[in-house]
Amino acid sequence: MSGIRFLKQLNWRPVLIIFLSLLMALLIGAVFMLASGFNPLEVYWMMFQGAFVSSYNLMNTLQKATPLIFTSLAVLIAFRSGTFNMGVEGQLFLGAIAAAWAGFALQGLPAWLHIPIALLVAMLAGALYALIPAVLKFRFKVNEIISTIMLNTVAVLLTSYLVNYPLRENPMAAQTPKVLESARLPRLVDYSQVNIGIFLAIFCVFLFWYIFRNTTFGFRTRMVGEASSFAEFAGINPLRTAFMGMLISGAVAGLAGGVELLGVHYRFVEQFSKGLGFDGILIAWLGKGTPLGAFIAALFYGGLKTGAMTVDWMTDIPRQLADTILAIVIFFMAADGLFDWFWIIKKRFRAKKEQEVEVKTNA
Repeated sequence: MSGIRFLKQLNWRPVLIIFLSLLMALLIGAVFMLASGFNPLEVYWMMFQGAFVSSYNLMNTLQKATPLIFTSLAVLIAFRSGTFNMGVEGQLFLGAIAAAWAGFALQGLPAWLHIPIALLVAMLAGALYALIPAVLKFRFKVNEIISTIMLNTVAVLLTSYLVNYPLRENPMAAQTPKVLESARLPRLVDYSQVNIGIFLAIFCVFLFWYIFRNTTFGFRTRMVGEASSFAEFAGINPLRTAFMGMLISGAVAGLAGGVELLGVHYRFVEQFSKGLGFDGILIAWLGKGTPLGAFIAALFYGGLKTGAMTVDWMTDIPRQLADTILAIVIFFMAADGLFDWFWIIKKRFRAKKEQEVEVKTNA
């Protein structure tokens, strides 16, 4: 009975909104497919199989979800501490090219030392790049949303210069040399690019979940993010907490770039993995600002991408279908007031039931 009472006390509204948003997105996507002459049930089943059925598809889904887990964590860490880090994309680029340099320039190191050093260099690069908007915000009152968005372009152009000139391997391609074998993240299976970075991502999810729930720093970030003025009244320095949150966010974004490069690409090429940082913003929002929610949302998005590729290979439906479905899901989640009718009906039903009980009692 205590378990049932606990389930009744849980706030099921976010879960129900996600379910209804996904349902509405699938229904609208089905209308588009029917209008184009396709069977939506067959397409959705094919997409599900392409994402989660068979070890090959599941490994590909995990590989696509890995960088999204890191970037969504980077976004929500900054948000939890009272800032908006829209520069995850640029910090990821800097982390990736820093990991590439550490991967091919530091020679003679064993793998157990070379990999951690390369990842730490990537984290340092991301944190230092996040330091720029942090200083601009807290020292010169510059809006961090504007500065981080603009710094994304600067990072892309800077890495483009580096890969075209000082770090260029040969004149035929804008790319760095491949990282040494000792710097490459071991892959879990031979038939997929998924690597041990997925375990590192899962570790970070539970690490930040624990930090936010059970540590003093987590309490401070939660207080600053939810009520900055009250946090200051309680003796918490909101500027210092937000500053540290921005640096940690940049470090995690740099780690995302390092894991993607050392585990998948093995070299930095121009326009390296564009869009991962911006996708992380959507994933963090889909996950309702929680580490576990971001993890589930990243798996969902990775599955959509992998399943859409299967549909693209097997049918004439373009892979942009996954982006369309995700956009519709986001729309309905943003307009969650559309689902207030459910709680209105539930409230009226409960009031009517209580009224009937009261009438029977008085009788």
